[in-house]
Amino acid sequence: PKAKVAINKFLVEIHDAIKNKLYYSATIVMGSVLEAFLIDWLSEIDGKDYFNEPYLIPEKGNKRADLIDYIDIIQKKHPDWIDGAKKATNIRKKRNTVHAKLYIEEKEISEATCINMLNDLEAIIHNRWKQ
Repeated sequence: PKAKVAINKFLVEIHDAIKNKLYYSATIVMGSVLEAFLIDWLSEIDGKDYFNEPYLIPEKGNKRADLIDYIDIIQKKHPDWIDGAKKATNIRKKRNTVHAKLYIEEKEISEATCINMLNDLEAIIHNRWKQ
């Protein structure tokens, strides 16, 4: 599928960014890859294309879903995805530390942080696409 090709391309870019000590760039791209991966998965589950039509949440006044919502929605549809949901939540939280306000309050993003995030991201991807 199209998403696999794009995600694999971005995984190479993330590895290169970490190797070149571009930790903030790697963090942002990991968050984007995670979001694209979850949108693709939710699209497959529902038989819709959420890249072209927004996933709206009726309980939240038809708010357009964002990363935290995608994690929650897939967790509800796949209760056995608890480990993946925890990993995805960790990636989401670390990705959010690149925002200026949070950056001031948090520690700097390090190589170790990026490697942990990448390991979690690759585990999430592998567990879904291992077939």
